[in-house]
Amino acid sequence: MGIRQGVEMKKEAGHVAVEWVMITFILVIALFAPAFGENQSIMGLFMDSVRDFHENSSLLYSLP
Repeated sequence: MGIRQGVEMKKEAGHVAVEWVMITFILVIALFAPAFGENQSIMGLFMDSVRDFHENSSLLYSLP
């Protein structure tokens, strides 16, 4: 029984690795592929929002 359980554990570990690779691939595609009929990805839109926020907040920080 001990050997059989070890084999099953190795198979399960292999399935988990495949699941992680698939999830990572889907997330990368979802974040970096152009979306919503625009030229930018979701990550690009997020970075533009952060950049705009930084421009506005740096102006506020510079005021006395």
